[in-house]
Amino acid sequence: MLQSLRERDAIIAELQQRCNDAERSLAEMAGTVETARLQADRAEERVRLLATAQWTSDSDVSACSLCASPFSFSRRKVGSTHFLACSWNPDEIALNSSGL
Repeated sequence: MLQSLRERDAIIAELQQRCNDAERSLAEMAGTVETARLQADRAEERVRLLATAQWTSDSDVSACSLCASPFSFSRRKVGSTHFLACSWNPDEIALNSSGL
């Protein structure tokens, strides 16, 4: 009788461990799925922004839309009219052109 109780307790402990492992795995998978969903949402938004961007000829724009500085040989035009900016601040251009 004592032996069967020990065996039962061992089985219960093993099943509890399996259950804990499965719960941990599910939590990790949920985090991965949430991250993938957020990345997909961001990608979808970028595609939407690119699809609606209005491109303009360089000759139609004379100043940076971010800093209002006139374009010159050293200050180049980069981007679409929606995000038209100069090459003076590449980090700002990347931020604005990504739609974030």
